[in-house]
Amino acid sequence: MATFQQNFKKLHKQKTKEKAVLGQQAQQIQQAQAQGQPSTVHPPVQKEIQPVFPPALSSRNLAQERAKDALHAVSSIKDRPADYGNYVGYVKAFPANIRNLGLGQSLAFLLSKAAGEKKPPANHVLATPHGLLYAHVTSWLAKRSIFLGDISPANFMTRLVEGNQSEYLHAQIEAMAYLEWLKKFAVAELDQPKESD
Repeated sequence: MATFQQNFKKLHKQKTKEKAVLGQQAQQIQQAQAQGQPSTVHPPVQKEIQPVFPPALSSRNLAQERAKDALHAVSSIKDRPADYGNYVGYVKAFPANIRNLGLGQSLAFLLSKAAGEKKPPANHVLATPHGLLYAHVTSWLAKRSIFLGDISPANFMTRLVEGNQSEYLHAQIEAMAYLEWLKKFAVAELDQPKESD
């Protein structure tokens, strides 16, 4: 933010100087015309001013990074409908879980459901629909470097419960923003189980 303010002040100072010079030149032109003499003063060539954008532009880039990561996550499971099952339904419901329970309890719920869904031969928690959602969310949060140190989906819960309140809230807000993109791409790209009548 300081850079934006400094650039703004610099630009303002430059414009003030230019106005003062133009005012002096206008007076010289008026005096020359009053005396009937041709003016020897020529106005300066206007330089093109480069726009100065506030740091808010960086949030647009963050949104693009969220979208890119969410699209990659959904694309990585698109050809494996047996693995992702009702992933779309879980992604749709997960933001409400976070709002009601908080990020930590919601992620713990995903892990507990994934542990109950182990399917041979994969027999790996993260190869289930709940496990995939857990892996996608925690992988994104780990990439965002909210917590200091080496973070992976495997040790994310430990870091989440050991972190301070501001880290926890930051992670929760970031998870909600990421889930918006994950939900959009999952609905658009993945097949949803058909409801039986």
